[in-house]
Amino acid sequence: MSHRALLITIALLATSLAAAQELTFLQVSDLHVPHAIAETRETLAALPTGPVEIPAWGITTSAPVFVLSTGDLNEFGGGRGWWEQYTELWSSIPLPVYQTAGNHDNTWRCLRPRLRELHGSPFYAFEHSGIKLIGWDTASPQDPRPSIAQEGISWLAEELQRTPPEQPVVLFCHHPLDGREFAGAYDRERLLDLLRTRNVILALVGHGHGIRAWQYEGLDMAMGGSTYGDRRGHAIVSIRDGILRVGYRYLNGEFADLLTKPIPPRSPFMQIAVTPPDGTGFSPGEPLRWRVQTHAAPTAARWTLDGDRSGDLTASEGGWLVELDPVTVEPGDHTLRVDLTAADGLVSSRTVSFFRNGGPFDVAWRRQLRGSCQGAPLVLGNRLFVGDNSGALSILSASDGSLLGSVQTDGEARSAPVATADGATVIFGSVDGILRAIDLTGAERWRYDARSAIYGAPLIADGRVYAGTAEGELAALDAA
Repeated sequence: MSHRALLITIALLATSLAAAQELTFLQVSDLHVPHAIAETRETLAALPTGPVEIPAWGITTSAPVFVLSTGDLNEFGGGRGWWEQYTELWSSIPLPVYQTAGNHDNTWRCLRPRLRELHGSPFYAFEHSGIKLIGWDTASPQDPRPSIAQEGISWLAEELQRTPPEQPVVLFCHHPLDGREFAGAYDRERLLDLLRTRNVILALVGHGHGIRAWQYEGLDMAMGGSTYGDRRGHAIVSIRDGILRVGYRYLNGEFADLLTKPIPPRSPFMQIAVTPPDGTGFSPGEPLRWRVQTHAAPTAARWTLDGDRSGDLTASEGGWLVELDPVTVEPGDHTLRVDLTAADGLVSSRTVSFFRNGGPFDVAWRRQLRGSCQGAPLVLGNRLFVGDNSGALSILSASDGSLLGSVQTDGEARSAPVATADGATVIFGSVDGILRAIDLTGAERWRYDARSAIYGAPLIADGRVYAGTAEGELAALDAA
């Protein structure tokens, strides 16, 4: 078979795969239990469980097979029986439901432990009718601001490696990815960079209680309203004969047609490689130079530094070059974004961060952990102990950042570790409710089950360790 014939065969197979899908599912969002729980109960009771006739689309869909609940499940997290009230609402609904957390869920009594019980992780995937659905937690633990968590990025990179390029993917999360609440552009661009590598056909979001569909950076997004208030209802998603349709049905029966589009055979974006990679450090006299490669020929190629300075890429053999004058780039942390425009006007992007030494201090080493860090590190001699939200406490060499050991927990290791007076024992808590004492190699000395998440750093005084829990209890233990 010739190379051209092989390419045509692959394209036809991908097209037939997309066209063969038939799937209908529902989305609800922003329930805020126990607020207006009677209205929410009425909205959920009206969810369709059989084929749905939609005149605006001119079709009758297949029966919905599951529901996505995209965050703000509870008003103030899951304490005081509110989580149980939320789950009870679904007890009479004969459809499986898949949840993601919102800012109202994670800020107070964080729902990540509950999501682990239901789905194994706050970041998870499942497949139905050839479609991969990815649940993503954009809500920060114990913090009202959204974030793109490193533990999610680490997981997603591995999940997408297992995802065929032609397989349609639907992302569902709470926060719109174009929201201004994120810490910065790099926070969400590293997620978008990953999503562009696969055939992501839709992102379903909540947060704004709105009912609309729009595009951001070439990605189609739809917001799923709320289960209470004047506009309460549910979204319905139909995938049939290679066509994706998204609409919203109000409780009063009115219908809003939000999005209709053909499912592409694979990602429409150029696949971009940038070297050196994300996180590279540059010495003061080192040239600031990156090579950009892609499989297609863009009609325009631009770079942007830190969101303000920009310029054209230089054509080079086998790709493009970005060259910055080191004199014009201050020492410190920076982001470089590359935009390549195709003939049809679609812009494909890739963003990398870098650090330039030469300021008041230089970066001696950097190490990418699997999760985001919300607790301070502890340094004992040449050992550095730091927890992250993947649940790991890493023991690193303070000299070069090499990994000397680690302890894996079953919840976010957000608690800053502390040391006993003799420096021989390190004690830290985890969202799994376990307070652990380890030696300097990571070997466990003892553990205490607090039966509730531990977020704050323990306190050691007079041979005792004190640790507070999410239940409002204070445990006092013998540190030895």
